[in-house]
Amino acid sequence: MWGVLEVKEYNKSLSITALVFHYTVNLPCNAVVLSLSEKNIVMRLEDESQQRDFSEGDPVVIAYNSGGEVIVKGFDVKKLNSDGTIELDGDELESDANKRLYERIPASYPAEIKAVLGSKRSSAVIKNASKYGMMLYSKADFKVGERLEVIAFMGGELSFMETTAVRKDSMTGYLAYGLRLNVNDTQSVRCSEQLLDFFRGKYLKGVNISSTQDVNGISISDEYSAFGSTTRHMLDDAVQKLDSLLKGRGRR
Repeated sequence: MWGVLEVKEYNKSLSITALVFHYTVNLPCNAVVLSLSEKNIVMRLEDESQQRDFSEGDPVVIAYNSGGEVIVKGFDVKKLNSDGTIELDGDELESDANKRLYERIPASYPAEIKAVLGSKRSSAVIKNASKYGMMLYSKADFKVGERLEVIAFMGGELSFMETTAVRKDSMTGYLAYGLRLNVNDTQSVRCSEQLLDFFRGKYLKGVNISSTQDVNGISISDEYSAFGSTTRHMLDDAVQKLDSLLKGRGRR
């Protein structure tokens, strides 16, 4: 289930083992969710040294099993506490009348954004994606109505998607852009469909693996690495290549 947390878990003291996906880290981080409310999560990474890769405002994806149901939801890092805990702000739940009519998959994935007309370009992070567009975080200032190309490394190759910025909001550390896919561009539509499939596999696979930990006593990280080694190698290689590409263009 995408983007939904069960109401039965609101306002409860929790100790849930979860996976945390962050765009700077190749493998998902193991974490324990300490408290959960409608708009906020407090968690602690099992390897607290990984917290240095997180910054306030960063998008993350939290994934875990709840009563046999897969829960995958996007959050933003609200605060990094000195005691090693991390506070996250989640997307507000939508009322039935306002629910989107299409699937929207949460993500935390590195990309690059550039003006179609012009030379401005910057590193970026994909926050979520649907068949019609995506939300993307960047430090670069683009205009609403501007045509923007999103470049992401997946499946062993660079993918290019032409979009139009339809919304811009100021966030902690970033500008958030609502991007509408240019559905008249065949390549953009094809790449967008591949991106959605890529995200479904990336995040749901992680949740399925986490469910084996309690049953078999297996390390999540070890099992994740062993499961689908060809695919895992491909993803790691893709992230590393994109990371090198962005660093060469002034990534933070």
